[in-house]
Amino acid sequence: MASLPEQSKRIGGKVLRVFGWLLVMTSLVSADVIESISELRALDAREAKQGLAVDFSAQVMKVQQTRVSGGIYVFDGIAGTFLVVENLPFEERLRLQPGDHVRVEGKTTKGPVVNSVNVSRLTFKAHGDLPEPEQVSVEEFLAPDIEYQWLSFDATVIGMRPTYRVGQVLVIIRCEGAQYHVIVPKNEESIERLKRLRYRDVRIEAIASTITSREGQPLVRFFHCPSVSSLSLRSSSDVPLRTVKDLLNTETQSLYAARVRGQCLFQDNDYLYLRAKTRCLIVDLLEPVACTAGDLLEVKGRVESDLFGPRLYADGVKVLQPGEDILPVEFESIGDLDVSHHGDLVSLPASLEDIFPNGDGIILSCRSSGTRFEAFLPSPDSSSLELTPGDEIQLSGICLFLQSQVPFEKSGSSNSFALLVREAGEIIVRKKLPGGRERGPIGWLLFW
Repeated sequence: MASLPEQSKRIGGKVLRVFGWLLVMTSLVSADVIESISELRALDAREAKQGLAVDFSAQVMKVQQTRVSGGIYVFDGIAGTFLVVENLPFEERLRLQPGDHVRVEGKTTKGPVVNSVNVSRLTFKAHGDLPEPEQVSVEEFLAPDIEYQWLSFDATVIGMRPTYRVGQVLVIIRCEGAQYHVIVPKNEESIERLKRLRYRDVRIEAIASTITSREGQPLVRFFHCPSVSSLSLRSSSDVPLRTVKDLLNTETQSLYAARVRGQCLFQDNDYLYLRAKTRCLIVDLLEPVACTAGDLLEVKGRVESDLFGPRLYADGVKVLQPGEDILPVEFESIGDLDVSHHGDLVSLPASLEDIFPNGDGIILSCRSSGTRFEAFLPSPDSSSLELTPGDEIQLSGICLFLQSQVPFEKSGSSNSFALLVREAGEIIVRKKLPGGRERGPIGWLLFW
């Protein structure tokens, strides 16, 4: 349920729109020039098609940066509309930014849902900040009267994909179980930010718009954001505390909010590996967390089931208390592992077959019980690691199944399993290759 301030904003926004449109209804017949967006929207189809003169001030909300069919969304504090600006130089349009105050001159035209303006002149007046949007619910943003209105609403980001327009990215969101689309300007910053917002709850500030059929019937509701910052993280509240076992037993692929407690096994860039009692969970992080292995954590976010079980997309991580590092679960061979150990800290014996450099770390090509797999050490300590192909070693690390629920192929080679080694000290040489030539990691990296 919306808070009292949000309800007040909704009621206030509706009252302003209704009052503004009713106020101008009586003056339309005698008006020589359309002087507000409310007047423009109140015209019937016959009047709009007459090409009546338009002269009003508004704020730029978003500029479509396409040479052929570009347009500008504007809002005057009460109502919004779309400006057809094909007659304006492309470079002139690109100079405009969201929030800019402009004077609009042109002729009325009938739009698909709301009347628009064929612009003959667009005069920049001053820079400005975007106005406060009207907070709406899902039921309200489906109403036809909010076309081109400046709105704010809550949703969950599902994913993104490119659009047919250059410079835009389509963001898929979910509200109350239904999916909608949000169009965001595309650049390196927006792509990276949207990747991090996947499966997170966000508050969106956007302009409502509709795709219609040739007959003018509304088909799809979608939204235009001035920038990627129009999507802001909204941390989940009043989320039930669950165990990892609860998550594993949830028979649904739908996103749902959850709060989980467990001990940190390892943090690797954007991922956190969490052990809660006997099961483990992979947590997708928005940003690094100040914690160490063994710390007791509480993680909030949304859960999505993938091939190997639930994954938690965190919007908040809290360190409840520091702890000591956790011992790995020991196995006699790789054949004893299955997908229930995905994300867990395990230890197993193996034969070292080769060493390869990989960025700041190294990849160890290993074999266990006739099955080949790879172990990745992100940042090896060259002073303590002395390995030679042929050595018998004991490896500890995070168990990751990658491609298939079937752990290992009978051919003796597996691309579905890897081991993420936390530090060089978790690679122990059990038996050196007889008569072999020892090389430290620096020597191997130079050799390769």
